Amino acid sequence: MATFIRDYATVLDDVESSDDALVLERRAGRASFVLAPLRRVEGDRHAVAAVAHVLRHALSSGKDVEKVITAGLVDEFPWSVFLPAMERKAFEREVLDVLRACATVGRFTAFENLIDAWQASAELWSDPELARRLARPVDVPYGGDVLEPEGA
Repeated sequence: MATFIRDYATVLDDVESSDDALVLERRAGRASFVLAPLRRVEGDRHAVAAVAHVLRHALSSGKDVEKVITAGLVDEFPWSVFLPAMERKAFEREVLDVLRACATVGRFTAFENLIDAWQASAELWSDPELARRLARPVDVPYGGDVLEPEGA
């Protein structure tokens, strides 16, 4: 970051000529930034949008393709095997739908949030006892006190 502040024109020229992204690191736990040519960012967004669209279309068109895409998602997100079959199907659809939507607007925060939420669900399902306890009905009258969890 200090080099960028001191000599930003040279840094920008280097980034532009190399077509690489530059990470501007900040200290003390503060956010870092990525500096990249706009054409690179737009190209990345276009590529992701195209892939998401093609995958979503392929998923809805045939069983063999569905198996390949499903295998690819399990390879990328191995924790998804803990999801029950119906939940896993919902995960597969949502991943492709949200990826496509994010690519069209050029922001992928919603995609990261989706993955985080599904991974948390998979972590719960990975513990059968915990999943069973969380799935049982709660005997608390409407508006009543919430009971302490067992073992707390």
